[in-house]
Amino acid sequence: MNNYRLIIRTDGYGEIGLGHLYRTLSIADYITKSQGMQVQFVLGRRSIRDFCKLSRRKPYVLRNERGDEAEALEIAQLIGEKKMHGLMTDSYLLTEEFYETLRSRIPTVPVLAIDDAGEKAGFSVAGFINFNFGADIKAYPAYLRQYSAIGVGYFPLRKSFLGRRRQIDVEMKPVKKVILTMGGSDPDNQTLRISRILKNVTELEKIDIVLGNAYPFGSEMYQTIADDVRCILHRAPVDIASIMRKSDLAITGGGTTCYELLYLRVPVAILILADNQELIVRSMVEQGCAHLLGRFDTVSDDDLLKEIRKLIGSQSRFSLMSVKGSQIVDGRGGERLSNFIWQYLTVYHHDLYDHVSVSKEYETAAAAPEEYAKVKWGSPEGMKNRFQLAMKFIDWSSVHSWIDVGCGTGAFLSAVEGRFWIGKFLGLDLSPALISFACSRSYATGQREFRCQDFMDDVKNGAFDLVTAIGVLQKCGISLRKAVARLAELVKPNGQVFVTTKNLDWKMFSNPGFNPRIGHHWFHMEDIKAAFSLAGLKIIMMEGFEPRIKEKTCPPEESHSIYVLAQKRSSFDH
Repeated sequence: MNNYRLIIRTDGYGEIGLGHLYRTLSIADYITKSQGMQVQFVLGRRSIRDFCKLSRRKPYVLRNERGDEAEALEIAQLIGEKKMHGLMTDSYLLTEEFYETLRSRIPTVPVLAIDDAGEKAGFSVAGFINFNFGADIKAYPAYLRQYSAIGVGYFPLRKSFLGRRRQIDVEMKPVKKVILTMGGSDPDNQTLRISRILKNVTELEKIDIVLGNAYPFGSEMYQTIADDVRCILHRAPVDIASIMRKSDLAITGGGTTCYELLYLRVPVAILILADNQELIVRSMVEQGCAHLLGRFDTVSDDDLLKEIRKLIGSQSRFSLMSVKGSQIVDGRGGERLSNFIWQYLTVYHHDLYDHVSVSKEYETAAAAPEEYAKVKWGSPEGMKNRFQLAMKFIDWSSVHSWIDVGCGTGAFLSAVEGRFWIGKFLGLDLSPALISFACSRSYATGQREFRCQDFMDDVKNGAFDLVTAIGVLQKCGISLRKAVARLAELVKPNGQVFVTTKNLDWKMFSNPGFNPRIGHHWFHMEDIKAAFSLAGLKIIMMEGFEPRIKEKTCPPEESHSIYVLAQKRSSFDH
């Protein structure tokens, strides 16, 4: 399956610029054409006009666009109605509350956040995308790094630029043609400012001035350059790459345009236009790809003129800058990012096993005469001791309602009833025969129910004080992170989740030739921790245990099995 459905939530209008629109539209183009995904853009009202100038895609227009809980609830409803597989965000307007609400409402739908300088590193997301110069994977939580795409190698260059880079110019030609472009909107009107400065540079023969779709100072610009025949004005040109590649030097802001110019092998001199460009631009300069003119709000006109004249007189640097920049921005980032997104969704939503094959396997096992064999435990002690472990560590005094995922024969409920009172119980299993056996027993709990049902389906009972999954994660037909996210969805805030599963960090696996038994999954501890953290579950206890010895716990590396007791975080509890 590769026909995934992805929502992209972004913004772009005059006051904040159009860079987010350009780059997400480029990403959408790659994943639609290369991977066959369906993309639904979600935008606020302020972004619609500029978005429609750039794309024929039909966006969903938000009723609530404040980036808070209300907006998250609206998007969560849209994701549910359209059965979306993932959400990608690219906006500075979305708050921590927005991401926390989404995790609470749709924990089984992963959220990937495009991030520029680690500003979203503490938010509740499933992974990060940062394709900027200066991107540092260490800025992000360790448990999410393997689920993130970090580095310039992922930059999604617009396809209209591919294959159009200039030949490497080994001759030191004088700078005669300059292109000036400050992005799609340029709210601080640095285009006009630099145009006035360039008019004083008599060495130049041609000055191409590019105005973006949302540039609001057009009439003033026309008046400024009217008396200089060297100045050629281009308003939102369809083929900007052709103009760029004919230039000897580009003067630009520190946004998306820099990457396009570097790919084309056009030397760049950059004026930092915003705080979020600072790290990116300085990293470009450190790597020898660009020249820094300064920050727009601190550098004077006189200093800019001096710097530009100095640049024009030192053209020998440009050839080396062009080569370095084009090596880093190689034009394959969109393909890499598209593959990352597809693989991410595939691993998250699919498992080696499926619930149909799991159901058949346990339906066959249910015919065994011994109860422990019906649920495929190795021994009666192994089954009972797992229950004893849960009864020891779970705080049963706070449990009124309980859902047991993979309830099997109902033996767990029967064991718990001998020591604790349970107000309401729901047991789920994929095997009709096991559910039938469970229903045939006698219980003390009056409000109880056993259902033959996939735990990913709607249980229609609300959330529970306790969710248990004994030996379920290693073979339930659901990937680890998605399964744990669903367990988190089933439990109330501050409620408990208890699971046991297989431990791939068991020290025996370090012995040459020793391999895990096939037939189910084995998990590394770090992957389990990541899944629980991603789901908003705080691990209280995580240890190894010996199934054949009652309540025998040990360090994880000493056993093939581990148990995890966790508590669901309340909102904003980190």
